[in-house]
Amino acid sequence: MPAAAGYTLALVASVVSLGLPWLAAREIERASNTWRSDPEDAFAILDRARALNPLSARPDLVAGAIAMREEDFDRAEEAFERALGRKEDDWYAELELGIVAALEGRRNEALSRLDRAEELNPLEEAVDVVRDGVRSGEPVDPHVIDRIFLQRVEERST
Repeated sequence: MPAAAGYTLALVASVVSLGLPWLAAREIERASNTWRSDPEDAFAILDRARALNPLSARPDLVAGAIAMREEDFDRAEEAFERALGRKEDDWYAELELGIVAALEGRRNEALSRLDRAEELNPLEEAVDVVRDGVRSGEPVDPHVIDRIFLQRVEERST
């Protein structure tokens, strides 16, 4: 009998450890597909995804990206900071936090974040684009970075 209980416990643990991240991934996909029509609902969905898989930074990265597109920089900053709390070596979160800092006039912080993003991903060209804008004093347009990433995805899919 104790062996059967052990097997049952192992089975339940396996289902939970695999099932919850899968459910979180589905919620992230759902939020990604619906944010344009209802951003607040997408953020609520991403909160659920974060609860389902508390080890993953992905719900916060997606929430931050949506907040950037919505120009809700406070929410974006919170989301990207949470992502770094889960995955401290995430270059994308550092890049986006650098953009937020630049947009809010925190030049030194922006450059520091961009240096960290480059340290984590030395080949990422978007970091240089943002850094050049910060150094020249020109406003950083998050949509330009979106276009760079979108173009990259389109090139890879052709």
